[in-house]
Amino acid sequence: MGKQPQEVFTLVIELGRAPGDGLPEGATGAALMCYASGVDEAEAVRETVAILKQAEMAPLDVTAYGTAEERIEQGHEIGEDERELMDRALAENSVVVAQITPFFDEAGADAALGRDPEDDGAGEETVLVAASAPEASEKPRRTGKGPGKGAGGKGAGAKPAKSRRKPGAGPRTTKPQPR
Repeated sequence: MGKQPQEVFTLVIELGRAPGDGLPEGATGAALMCYASGVDEAEAVRETVAILKQAEMAPLDVTAYGTAEERIEQGHEIGEDERELMDRALAENSVVVAQITPFFDEAGADAALGRDPEDDGAGEETVLVAASAPEASEKPRRTGKGPGKGAGGKGAGAKPAKSRRKPGAGPRTTKPQPR
């Protein structure tokens, strides 16, 4: 039996905080938009969660938006830059992090903006702070090695996420399984 063809899936992963996660000081977590290759959506989710755990991140929730074709059927517009990142994920059998958006609560926003938390801000406008990553090419990615293969065994015990989303049915959310 031949090898199944790889597809690229768009995933949004919500992260909590973990020591060494590389998120900005004061952030309460983040959202990552990733393009992940896999023979099916479940594999793409499993591999992405395993890679993020290896990178000392704390994935809390995964929302899968399907393949490019499924997204187009749902009415999403896919730009040239986004298509190039998807093509890269497929060519390299990798997970490409396209965007990182850190989340801040009010105290974290004060710290991130260099404001004094004791200042009551009278007469100032409240700002919700979210920051985006500068370049997807600068983000960590997996290039062909699955969990437990050449990574010191980290991720080898990751439990599989179950895929229940039907093609064209819109996004599906999966909670990463504890080890």
